[in-house]
Amino acid sequence: MKKIIVFLLVIIMIVVVVFVGVNYINTDSSSKNIFGKKEYKSYSSGDIINFADDSWYVMYDSDNKTDYVTAIRTETMYLDEENITKAIDTVYEISDLNNYFKNTLVKTYGEDKLKEIHGYKIRLFDKDDFDSLTTYEYDEKNDEYKITSCPDFICLPLSFYATMISTSTEKEFVDTYYNADDIEDLNYDDYTLHLKYYNLQSVYETAQLASLVNDASLYIRPVINIYKDNIEE
Repeated sequence: MKKIIVFLLVIIMIVVVVFVGVNYINTDSSSKNIFGKKEYKSYSSGDIINFADDSWYVMYDSDNKTDYVTAIRTETMYLDEENITKAIDTVYEISDLNNYFKNTLVKTYGEDKLKEIHGYKIRLFDKDDFDSLTTYEYDEKNDEYKITSCPDFICLPLSFYATMISTSTEKEFVDTYYNADDIEDLNYDDYTLHLKYYNLQSVYETAQLASLVNDASLYIRPVINIYKDNIEE
């Protein structure tokens, strides 16, 4: 009787080992199934990943239960090359920049490969990111943020790029855009994201966020929410 019990236990152990092994073999390194429950690869803030023939920095820690990461492009892109002619002096939701993100870039990357969070699959580095990843002091007179600590992958040395900061709760909306009064029949309730653009500049050991005044300096680093199954190894 004991031999039969031992034999059955051995058989059960073999089945379990084979089951787990098959699940590991049949999945990529970004995710795996263990006893029918899917787990994902964990990532830490600052990790570099590859997606859509570009490299990206993971912005926030992502554990093995989360199916996506939020990442920022490692290199800047210049909007003039994409015929973005009106990005600063306008409301974000009706801007050429938002249109480019939602109708061109998201299709280039693949809509089903990106996760929508707060209405955006692709966006710019924003105030929540700024508050989470940096420490700073605000100079109201010059409308500048002096950055006192910042990860290297955000404050790229000898570089700058545009970010966006919501001022809807900090300033009057009319102060956010130079031409707000020129927008006919503007209903503020139609726009969920009232933005002012800032340039994140990092030169040697000095970093700051200065308000933008023209499109000429509008270099950007897109921020995306990518499902881990689409990360290229």
